[in-house]
Amino acid sequence: MSVVFGRHVLVGGAQTLRNNVFAGCNVSTVMHIAKRTLFHADVLGISNYERQRASVQEKIGDLRVSFRERMENYMESDPKNTIFTDDLKTMVHVAEAEDLDTASKMVKRFHQQNDALRFSSFVFGPLILRMFHKLNEPQKAYELFSDENLKDFFSQMSSYVVMMDMLFENEMYEEVLKLMSFVTEQQLGGFKYPMDCVTLSTATCLKLNTAESLERAVDLLKHCDKIQSMISLRSIVFTTLLALKQNNPALALEVMSLARSPSSGKLPLAFINIKTLVYTKLGRLEDAVQMLKTIIAADVPDHVATGNEVFQEILDELQKASTNETKKEVVRDIEAVQKALDQGGHVNTESFDEYVLRPIMRKRKTQDGFKARQRSDRSRQGYRREGLMARGEHM
Repeated sequence: MSVVFGRHVLVGGAQTLRNNVFAGCNVSTVMHIAKRTLFHADVLGISNYERQRASVQEKIGDLRVSFRERMENYMESDPKNTIFTDDLKTMVHVAEAEDLDTASKMVKRFHQQNDALRFSSFVFGPLILRMFHKLNEPQKAYELFSDENLKDFFSQMSSYVVMMDMLFENEMYEEVLKLMSFVTEQQLGGFKYPMDCVTLSTATCLKLNTAESLERAVDLLKHCDKIQSMISLRSIVFTTLLALKQNNPALALEVMSLARSPSSGKLPLAFINIKTLVYTKLGRLEDAVQMLKTIIAADVPDHVATGNEVFQEILDELQKASTNETKKEVVRDIEAVQKALDQGGHVNTESFDEYVLRPIMRKRKTQDGFKARQRSDRSRQGYRREGLMARGEHM
């Protein structure tokens, strides 16, 4: 695959992207990583929904069951019955899996009602999808979301992020890419390639782990770069890792060129790990060693916890490659840096695949833009300490 990033302009427009990038997916060769949500529940608003759900259920107490039954009968008794805002709000917070058909009918009826009947400007789209996400009912959610009559109901960017995350968690990868194609076509909120949707799409391509999914991910990033759309570091890491899995380290290095250097000059650990692996696969062992030395050079006193920062599987790849190295000084450097990392407590034995797919966490504003970003991790080796940013990204 011939790929050039940067100033070079791609040939073809959005239609070419939709036809070539998102056409079909072979899910038989998906990458086997434990199923999980890509975005943390706090980012998706699900944690807040769960708190509100518990509060509503506590307030209505034993009336919860009778309310659900009353709504079911109300919907069946007369197709002209009005759905009131407060009733729909309550239903969304008390519904269980067996109530989702009734809840879906209420959504459709509510949306069809004349605007004159609605005095509230409350936006239900994201809330409805958080209910489905909480109850883990992706198929029913996708059917409702895809209803042509409800396209304005779910027109918020946050609705797309919640829906795509739910699909991703449940390995419905074709559907994730179809929604990305739709977002690109519709340019929701004026954005052709919303950063969170692109992040979910590149993670999906990584999960699929095929030559076709690599081409889709690369083309998506190329289009983002062409119009200077913000690209998350996660998207770059996902696509780089996918290129390595498809035995294309040269392409992986080109993908990494999309990331810009941090103003602090301190490279993030995610970047150091994967670029070390890229250099190793390219046979550039001296460059790989230099990447690892940045960790040793940045070491801190023993009384400050440093965490595990380099993955053992990456060091193993470097050690394996060193058996074919003819320069003895390079072999000595590899042995020395591995020893220093081990003695300094910088080696992590977890799976690197699991690491890069850890849930994304950030400070969240009460808007659909999700602009304030703060990556999370359980320890220092996570994205939380990233100093490297993709072009235009604020972290």
